[in-house]
Amino acid sequence: MGLGIALLAAVIVLLSTFTIVDEKRQAVILRFEQPVRTVNAWQPNRDFGNTGAGVIARIPFVDRIVWVDKRVLDVDLENQPVLSTDQLRLQVDAYARFRVVDPL
Repeated sequence: MGLGIALLAAVIVLLSTFTIVDEKRQAVILRFEQPVRTVNAWQPNRDFGNTGAGVIARIPFVDRIVWVDKRVLDVDLENQPVLSTDQLRLQVDAYARFRVVDPL
C-alpha cells in the first residue's frame, strides 16, 4: 500500500515538472509570483519551428506558468457616438490589432 502511494506521488511530481510550450504561445515562469524567465518569446523575423518551443522543466508546486498568445490579436469595440469638429454626430466603429512583444 505504501509503495503504491509513493509511486503515485512520484508520478504526480514527474508530470508537474515537465510542460510543453506550444509554438503559438509564450510562457512566463513565475517563482513565488516573481517573473524568472520567458520561454518562446516573440522575436521578429524568426523562423517558425526555431523559436524555443518544446518541453521545458520547472520546479513543481513552486513555479507557475502564465500563458501569453504570440499571434496577432484583435479587439472589437462597441459603436460610440462622437461629435465631430463641425458639430456632426458620427457613429464610430473601431477595432484594435495588437501583439504582445514583451510579456513581462
